[in-house]
Amino acid sequence: MSNSKALKSSITIGSVVIETYTLGESCQETGKFVNYLSGQGLAESIGLVNSTTMQKRLSEGLKGMLGEGFTTMQSTFTNDTGASSKLNLWHTTDAAKYYLYHAMQGNGLACQIMTALAGTTLDIMADDSFGRVYVSKDAEKYTNARLAGKVVRRELTDAVQLYCETEEVSEGYKAHIYGNVSDAVNKGVFGKTSKQLCVERNVKKANLRNSHSAKELKSVSNIENLAMKLIDNKGYEPMEAVKMAVDLMM
Repeated sequence: MSNSKALKSSITIGSVVIETYTLGESCQETGKFVNYLSGQGLAESIGLVNSTTMQKRLSEGLKGMLGEGFTTMQSTFTNDTGASSKLNLWHTTDAAKYYLYHAMQGNGLACQIMTALAGTTLDIMADDSFGRVYVSKDAEKYTNARLAGKVVRRELTDAVQLYCETEEVSEGYKAHIYGNVSDAVNKGVFGKTSKQLCVERNVKKANLRNSHSAKELKSVSNIENLAMKLIDNKGYEPMEAVKMAVDLMM
């Protein structure tokens, strides 16, 4: 654990910007500077909540992968205005295990990131074996090229799924909550259920979103994004989250 002030930079993986930090110390084995990811950025990059990176709340499976000596680093960062914020920092080696664990649990974003990062690392090592010169920012460029075309973005349905997995809800709730949430969003924007809109526009439910105008789509997206954050960050029940988002956005 450390109280040293951190220096901040960032990397981009897909459409996600992740804060990176250094405390200025070097690794005894490699002689390279030690780097960290913020716990919050690590979780958000694969659509999870910040509590999944808090040491006292880790799953038993992840604890097993991290090992008995695992610990996060507590630090602070001071921005240009002088304001300080507390940090929960993960060593990059442990951050990779976090991604790997959640990839093994079926998290699609973690799978995409792990595959892209592994491929990029292999390319860099192969280039090194041929004596090719590494160019700054190539690793980030290669990783994002591998993720091109893949949506690295959290959806409202992801937040609903996590809620169902972590809260005690009935099977009936799980069976109907996705449709109820969709109807609540559409009622908030259009005053009609998804089924009514499909009939009115003569489209299948899978194509309903494509029938929205740019203005309509923005309204729907704004409500969905706010509802997602209320579920993830505030613990709202999904239908309550959508109602709150509709009241605020409309």
